Amino acid sequence: MKKITLFLFSLIFAAFIYADENGKVISETINKNETVLVRKHVQTVEIGENIDDFQREIHSGINEKDVVFTLKENDLIEISEIWYLIPKNGKKSDVWLKITFKNATGFMHYEDSRIKTTCMSMDPYRDGTWELLETFDDGWTSRRINQALAVYSDENEVELRDRPGTKNSQVIGYIPSSKRNILLQINLEIDAVTEETEKKKGGDHWVHTSWDGKSGWVYAGSLTAERGGPKLWTPENILKWNLGW
Repeated sequence: MKKITLFLFSLIFAAFIYADENGKVISETINKNETVLVRKHVQTVEIGENIDDFQREIHSGINEKDVVFTLKENDLIEISEIWYLIPKNGKKSDVWLKITFKNATGFMHYEDSRIKTTCMSMDPYRDGTWELLETFDDGWTSRRINQALAVYSDENEVELRDRPGTKNSQVIGYIPSSKRNILLQINLEIDAVTEETEKKKGGDHWVHTSWDGKSGWVYAGSLTAERGGPKLWTPENILKWNLGW
């Protein structure tokens, strides 16, 4: 099957390719003190116990001290943009979310460089996460992700395939399952994930990894994460976890 690959040579994170999907850079403004970069990110999030107290206060604008409303648990917010304030001195950036709540629009100080938060993996697009990598002619779309997952399946081993899905792919290898091989835990470094899910196998994504000198795709339903939170750290899952339950 023919595959279209997008080769990326940019050295700055603002130039990662996201097409018209979440992550697309809407604007970039440079002044004498900082760079202000705005990304598209459309998502509905239910506020839960993971949110930090300072994130509950919604302001009328970036860096404004007023509080136009305060969020509480179970509130539903509509996120539309992520604003990065990147200082030229190399220090930690401030991150704001543009949100709508009950027809009122405001800004959440999602990541305050002055405050140590309890959130994990704060920046949803760190290291180019969700960057568009490949499109396949049978409908699969590959996006960048950086994390580790353990092989944990009821089967003795899981299939490594040459492309996502089972319809047009071939098995190129097998990876032992940690559940069956109790003394052998297999951890895989995941560098890509499909935007779409496999409906025929239970609704999970396919992920790209390497094993025994071969690189290919594994069905994520056979994998697990040894931590709390979502299995796959997609941008939507990062925000849902950090602000929700």
